[in-house]
Amino acid sequence: MKYQIDMVDIEKLVVDGSNVREQQWDQDPEFITDVKTNEIMNPLLVRPLDNNKYGVVAGSRRFNAAIDAGLKQVPCRIEQMDDLTAYARSIAENHYIKDVETWMYAIQIGRMYAVVTPPVGVKCLTFDEKTAIICNKTGFGGTTVEDYLAISTLPPEVLELMKARDHRSKQVIEKLKQYNLPQTLVLDVHKAAYLARNLKGQSVDRIFESAVHAMSFSRDQAKELIDKVKKYDKQSPNDIANAMKQVFARMDTIRVILDLGVKKMVNDEAAKEHIEFDDLLILFIKEGLRHRGWTI
Repeated sequence: MKYQIDMVDIEKLVVDGSNVREQQWDQDPEFITDVKTNEIMNPLLVRPLDNNKYGVVAGSRRFNAAIDAGLKQVPCRIEQMDDLTAYARSIAENHYIKDVETWMYAIQIGRMYAVVTPPVGVKCLTFDEKTAIICNKTGFGGTTVEDYLAISTLPPEVLELMKARDHRSKQVIEKLKQYNLPQTLVLDVHKAAYLARNLKGQSVDRIFESAVHAMSFSRDQAKELIDKVKKYDKQSPNDIANAMKQVFARMDTIRVILDLGVKKMVNDEAAKEHIEFDDLLILFIKEGLRHRGWTI
């Protein structure tokens, strides 16, 4: 791997399109002060661009801090690299940094998948072959890569639910207010991947609503629900179904348990308690009916 370390003028640097952080910069005052005092000690990873500039593949926080600190030049490790390699190197350089959020990796893996090309003599690559190349480039396991690929297909406003509040758009923040939920809630990677796979082709509003229900429903709540309904005796499914039809429109709580992301979580917890999910659902419906005054 050929490279050179050189001082590069700040004005010749831009955040590269392969950078996992994109244009995100939190303007950390302490970090900026440190850069003013000590300058940049760890070189930025950059690659030459066509317009006589260099793209910052890794080190965008140092780059932005250097700008705010008023530095004119910064040390750079200059390497020639294609897009696939640049995406992978950006992931590798940021992998153990805590403030890199999982949605960033999902977007990055989706971009990598789009630029994977077959070797000479091969017409095309299968999904598994492309995934294997990405795994080899990033060091991620197959399941992780497949989860990130699924998440990368989510609508942008749903993907924003994986972001911290400060990084969400005003539109999504306002939309979340309709659900009366804390803005601090974040959709985790496992729920996001499950929703992406199982709600493919659904409307954006349907996926968004499902994601909100999923991220607001914790495993502790799933356990509480199971403990709560276990005490009821089993009823005939037909009896429950007939009663349910009469009040289903008013049973808003049933929408939560039927949500796909939540269903999987509850199903997992039910399995630990050796309860069949269908039986659990019947018991939950029964509880909802009893709560509304039905005697069954």
